[in-house]
Amino acid sequence: MSKQYGAFAAWRAQHAAAFASSFMRLGRRPFSTLLSLSVMAIALALPLALAGALLQMDQLASKIQASRTISVFFQPAVSVETATRLAAPFQSDPSVAKLRVKTPEQGLAEFQQSSELAKAVAIIGENPLPVVWLIEPSGDETALLKKLQAVPQVEYIQHDRQ
Repeated sequence: MSKQYGAFAAWRAQHAAAFASSFMRLGRRPFSTLLSLSVMAIALALPLALAGALLQMDQLASKIQASRTISVFFQPAVSVETATRLAAPFQSDPSVAKLRVKTPEQGLAEFQQSSELAKAVAIIGENPLPVVWLIEPSGDETALLKKLQAVPQVEYIQHDRQ
């Protein structure tokens, strides 16, 4: 038992001496020590900065994709069934990646959750919102916008890119 303890004590003493010697050498050369520590800090910070930049780029890309969304507002008299029927040819269009029909009820629910004007809408009593298509284009939107403008029931088209 004492032989093992003696080996461990020698190992510990040797490491303590190396540690003390290293710190004494670092203290005798403060400029080179500071320079070495700076290089190590930069070497550790670069991958972290790259990871942060990649996360920011990912968030920016998702915002850019969201800004390409085309909102098509129908006239108030157009029903959800009519808007859904009119959406069928556009859903098979190759220039449309995704088309979602938002009912007036869904729009009102979102409006009430995200707006301070929800009480004013509640006072009106009826839902003033129209049926809306939310379209994510795939590729160039100019031809798709012309097709959407040709639909007679469409009242307004909002495209954030324009």
